[in-house]
Amino acid sequence: MEERIAQIIADQCPDLEDIESAEDLDDVLDSMDVISIISTLELEHDIEIDPEDIVPENFSSVAAIAAMLGNYLDE
Repeated sequence: MEERIAQIIADQCPDLEDIESAEDLDDVLDSMDVISIISTLELEHDIEIDPEDIVPENFSSVAAIAAMLGNYLDE
């Protein structure tokens, strides 16, 4: 899952290197990037991410995004 999330981010931010090990995406992703990532994840997994989960800490790293997404895939 983390590899696919990293690919989605790479598509949004092609200048960012070593996305999977980046520990602070807050300075890299803007609000439009986050919206695009959310839209892609929702379409690919046929889920709807709750607005309450759209907080900076859930989008601070690939691992954080994967953890949040995992909560939806376990339901």
